[in-house]
Amino acid sequence: MQKDVLFIHGWWAGSWVWSEVVERFEAAGFRTHALTLPGPESDRSTFSDNLDYATGVARSIGDPILVGHSAGGLMAMKMSETARPPACIAITPAAPAGMLPRASAGLVRFLVAALPSIVFGRDFFPRALLRKIALNSLDNAKQDGVLGKMRPVSASQVRMLVPSLISVNRQRMLSPLLIVGASEDRLTPVTQTRAIARRYGAEYREYPNAAHYILLDAVCPDLASDLIAWLNQKTLVGKA
Repeated sequence: MQKDVLFIHGWWAGSWVWSEVVERFEAAGFRTHALTLPGPESDRSTFSDNLDYATGVARSIGDPILVGHSAGGLMAMKMSETARPPACIAITPAAPAGMLPRASAGLVRFLVAALPSIVFGRDFFPRALLRKIALNSLDNAKQDGVLGKMRPVSASQVRMLVPSLISVNRQRMLSPLLIVGASEDRLTPVTQTRAIARRYGAEYREYPNAAHYILLDAVCPDLASDLIAWLNQKTLVGKA
């Protein structure tokens, strides 16, 4: 039986970030749906707005597996409170409420960069900093290409996610959950992803030599294959 998968991107990205993963999932027999969430150019750019948008897309598909990256990983977990997907995968997810990350130089710089958004309501797009904490595994040319596709994040999302104000109720999440961490991630470090997995009773996978945007790293083919294998092990999917 063929299964649907809904891919939910994180901050600064769009559906394009899933291109390699989508290709491999489709080759494995999945029906894929990679959405692009409304950004600050629209009037639906809060986390709650984006959550409603993604939930609506999921309902229109039927009952898809949820796979999210970064803020999209947190969103997929939040959706799992009520959507009851066949499975949920959160890749380098943002921290839910009650899970403040351990302080590091990179995170301190990130918080300082986010202050104008929090205080003055400015859209958030720290290009130079992203090179060092989110795209740090890519060479300069690849970083340039990725940054050229990225877009700002609304101040309303910064105000909710930076201080980790989005709660996810563990008792309401009944679907199999997999958390993915990346060893060189300086935005959602492995100390955070490991802690999220422990708190939510999730299975955990961690990839060496990969950064926050692991979907663009050289390890991405291995990641996609592992995600497919995990889903198959859960007897959730089969080829049509």
